[in-house]
Amino acid sequence: MGLTLLDTGAVIGFLDRDDAFHRSAHDAIAAAIGDGGFLALSVVSQAELLTGVGLGHHPEVLVTGFLAELAVRIIPVDERVAARAAEIRSAHTEKGAGGRRRPTIRMPDALILATAAVTADVDRLVVTDRGRPQPAAGVELRVLSAMHDRS
Repeated sequence: MGLTLLDTGAVIGFLDRDDAFHRSAHDAIAAAIGDGGFLALSVVSQAELLTGVGLGHHPEVLVTGFLAELAVRIIPVDERVAARAAEIRSAHTEKGAGGRRRPTIRMPDALILATAAVTADVDRLVVTDRGRPQPAAGVELRVLSAMHDRS
């Protein structure tokens, strides 16, 4: 196994035992590490997680501990990622007011998809959103399952 890129929702699911995605996020991360692979985050996800810290959603020590203890690689946004994100957003649109096309994928999501698409050693992207397009040929898209009944 190579490098598994985690979407923000996957990390939140892993960190929060009460999250509907906790079990599947835990299983996906354990499988990636168990296969001898490594974990990565887009710098966009890092910013989203740290925003959650600032809003009181998770303690900073929990987020920074996750990143350090699992040796999570942070992948920056560069020109290649930005260009691919623009392509992804331009390809996924709907008609808005006045007939103008507007993107259906938010910029943070497009940047994470683009990171998976252009980073050579990423072979899996783990997300919580079912509506995500396939990032690139050769990159497995793993959509986590929500556990609705915790009884």
